Amino acid sequence: MIHKVNGGLVSARKAGVLRATGDYVINVDGDDWVEKDWIKKLALSANETQSDIVMVQGFIRETGNDTFEEKIASMAGNYEGDEIRKNLLPYVVEEGDYFSIRCKFSLCLNLIKRELYATIQNKIPNDIIALEDMVTVALCLDSAKKITVLEMWGYHYVKRKTSICGQAAEKKLKKSYAKRVYSFVTISLQNENRKSELLRIVRYYTFIVFAYTNLEQVQSRKSNHLIPYPMVKKGSKVIIYGAGRVGRTVLHALGEDFRLLGIADSKIYGQRLEGKEIISIDEIEKYDFDYVIVAVMYAWMANEIKEQLLEKGVSCEKIAIMQT
Repeated sequence: MIHKVNGGLVSARKAGVLRATGDYVINVDGDDWVEKDWIKKLALSANETQSDIVMVQGFIRETGNDTFEEKIASMAGNYEGDEIRKNLLPYVVEEGDYFSIRCKFSLCLNLIKRELYATIQNKIPNDIIALEDMVTVALCLDSAKKITVLEMWGYHYVKRKTSICGQAAEKKLKKSYAKRVYSFVTISLQNENRKSELLRIVRYYTFIVFAYTNLEQVQSRKSNHLIPYPMVKKGSKVIIYGAGRVGRTVLHALGEDFRLLGIADSKIYGQRLEGKEIISIDEIEKYDFDYVIVAVMYAWMANEIKEQLLEKGVSCEKIAIMQT
């Protein structure tokens, strides 16, 4: 147990790694939990491969009464030297579908050699209060000589509004802060061979978080469509499918340029979102809409919802999915 003045998450992690004595370090958020032997399996893999980083693909998300496994295209394997640049980093982010990330830049899903982690963590400014995991993991990947990727589930991410992540997600990320984070990573990367790919990933992550909390700022008056839904033109009659944080963000971005007919969600219909009643997927057919905007965070979720809408008779041309 470490007693110290509250200096924020980055400060706490620095204090923790100074006391750490093991060969490897991994973080577990206070709201989350891990299954029996999950960390043991990571340690055994690290010991066998002698990798600098063991990255975990997949985790279990718990939101209220809902529990589901994140579905990610497998990248399992060992990557060493130039293989990291050629065969790993280019595929961390999948172009096309929005929010399509195959390896999470979370310190809770990356087992990192203690010496490497301590060196990088101590470089991170204490006032980096958002995107701090992305920054730390990116810089660790910059220096790692060998990386192992495992496809396995066992980490349970428990989503609560009172958690640090939950509170941070409700705050709007300022453009100046996003630029500062990107600039810090740019000047901190040392491996020229990996720099362009890592910066591409960092740009993607940063834009996701910025757009996730500031979609109305991303939306340009000059644009003739809803960003990032290029098929939804201004003046369209729309239904938002998804009443979570992404749905609320899209709702705020509509402004007066689009005509909102309703908000749908198969799990919480009958409730209200900002004064508007949430309808079920079965009620969508009653409306004369131009598009159903699928407002969820992950591409695989969006594709499942698209299939459900098609089964309900909504034509493919009227289903709007986020695009990068």
